[in-house]
Amino acid sequence: MSDLPRLSSPQTLAVVIPSSAPMPRQNPDQGLACLREMGFAVRSFYDADAKYQRFAGTDAARAASMMQAAQDADAGILLALRGGYGLSRLMPLIDWNAFAAAGKTCVGYSDFTLCHQQLLRRGVPSLAGPMLCDDALRDPLHHWTLQQFVDVLEHDT
Repeated sequence: MSDLPRLSSPQTLAVVIPSSAPMPRQNPDQGLACLREMGFAVRSFYDADAKYQRFAGTDAARAASMMQAAQDADAGILLALRGGYGLSRLMPLIDWNAFAAAGKTCVGYSDFTLCHQQLLRRGVPSLAGPMLCDDALRDPLHHWTLQQFVDVLEHDT
């Protein structure tokens, strides 16, 4: 039996980018469109034009967007846009107790593993799963991978 909450369709995804900025060849809008085509409502909690050094904005801005996404009443899933490096810089800036209490199903891997660790410490399940820039932008698109993501969220596996 899974500890993840069973999600109903359509589901709202809150997309965050707590780490590295998208690479020049990555077009997040294309990935957002892919998620919408799959039936998800998508809310972006990042500024596509923000960049600070190699990051997707300043540490304070990225931490604030993570908290805003966690507090969004419509979103049941918080999906990382990409990994890379940078979430470790946000650790003292995020209220992890409030973040965990928000009850979102957090999805991602790579640098986003730090988020999983913080949730695990608080007894909240999360999912090592696809990220927008790494999995919804593949050419050719791996439909099976994305369908498995949906199936896990709906507990149809």
